[in-house]
Amino acid sequence: MPIYHSYGLSVLFLGLMLNKTLFLINKFDPTVVAKEIELNRIEVAILIPQMINKLLDFKMESLRCVVSCADILPPSILQAATGKFGDIVFNFYGTSETGLATIATPAMLAIRPDTIGRPIRDEEGSFVLYVRSRFAMRAGYIRTGDIAAVDERGWYYLHGRADHLVVVNGVNVYPYTRTSYCRWCTNTRQCSMPI
Repeated sequence: MPIYHSYGLSVLFLGLMLNKTLFLINKFDPTVVAKEIELNRIEVAILIPQMINKLLDFKMESLRCVVSCADILPPSILQAATGKFGDIVFNFYGTSETGLATIATPAMLAIRPDTIGRPIRDEEGSFVLYVRSRFAMRAGYIRTGDIAAVDERGWYYLHGRADHLVVVNGVNVYPYTRTSYCRWCTNTRQCSMPI
């Protein structure tokens, strides 16, 4: 996770405060990352879903926790990662403005692979997710721009970004919905929608 993202910077500071050894790699190369993880017996990897996907072909037995953040974790990538690494994948959600807002544990993801978990504190959700958090940059509710839903358990689900809306012949199209369907139908590992 790049440290210019608020979460990457938070992890850096947390690791320093806890006196942990941190490994920073200048540019993501799956071969280099996998080699460093095994060579240095790294136990926790904080990655975006696309990075997790690119590491699936490597043996990394030292990992005890894989954190997915900064983008929607497609269930197909979660399933492949769980099959490869075991039940050690967590899904974190937050924004630069709100800080960490929700955590989905491996147990939650086993039940609902598309959840982003439960709020850490007193956040609330609606169609476009608004978050109020004591970790936020300002008081009150902050519009995240993420389209979300909440189920009867209080677990949250991301469905894309409000600003990723594309109007095609007068119809609202969310590319994530289309690419998710492509992954589900064809069992592909990567999919994109040209705009």
